[in-house]
Amino acid sequence: MSSKAMGPVKQLGGGCVTLFGLPFIIAGLAIGWFLYFPGISTWWSARGWEEVPCWIEKAEMKASRGSKGGTTHKTEARYRYRYHGRTFHSEEVSLTGGSDNIGDFQQKAHAQIRAFVGRDKPFRCYVNSAEPAQAVLFRELRWGLLLLMSIFPMIFPLVGFLVSGGGAWEAQKAALGRKLELRHPGEPWRWRSEWSGETIQASKNGLPLLLGVTVWILLIQGPLALAILVSGELSKSLLAALGLLPSLLALIPLFLCLAAFQNALGARQPVALAQTNTGASRWRVGGRAAL
Repeated sequence: MSSKAMGPVKQLGGGCVTLFGLPFIIAGLAIGWFLYFPGISTWWSARGWEEVPCWIEKAEMKASRGSKGGTTHKTEARYRYRYHGRTFHSEEVSLTGGSDNIGDFQQKAHAQIRAFVGRDKPFRCYVNSAEPAQAVLFRELRWGLLLLMSIFPMIFPLVGFLVSGGGAWEAQKAALGRKLELRHPGEPWRWRSEWSGETIQASKNGLPLLLGVTVWILLIQGPLALAILVSGELSKSLLAALGLLPSLLALIPLFLCLAAFQNALGARQPVALAQTNTGASRWRVGGRAAL
């Protein structure tokens, strides 16, 4: 296939790749917006909720078997509580609803509340004073579940951006190459944009891209790492340090970017100083010549 025919093909391929990356971006952002970040923000606000007695009316453990053989569990409960003279009912067990198999939280929660079903002795729940109808039995930070959720808003948009951005860049590069080919039909060495001028431009380094990826990881993982440190989960189990690992690893390329930036500034200073000295020398020579 000739180069003339390859130009439109590359443009079309780049456009298709761009569209291919969009679902990853949308899916990752949706999980982060509707599940991950609300889970962390609700935990922060629940730290200030008021503890009040509640009476457990129902407590069940539901098990669901997946298509691949895995089993997830969900603790369901119904309870009542009184707040400021009013009686409320709730079925919220934890801050992160749904069934899962991350750790043994579901089993422990069911074991605790099952002993209070139908008894006069109350359990305890945490009530949102701003909205008394909102209450929860357990307000622990489920860092393992949140860490699993964080993978989607962290990785999927990055993959989608790299795929879509690479496709868009490839399509733009093909379009520019096509224009240069039509402008210089007999000079194939000028069909590439970096070769079209009087000098060949050096390839750009990937530091801006690396810095962007690092900042994105810290934006996603930073809130979870801070919540783990504040919640005291590390004192309960050293496994909670796994929730800090992505943020700590993201600091390594950040320091590399800062070091490379400082080296670049240091390399420019001697050049600027040399240019200043050269200008001063010429002024002296010119002044003496004028004398």
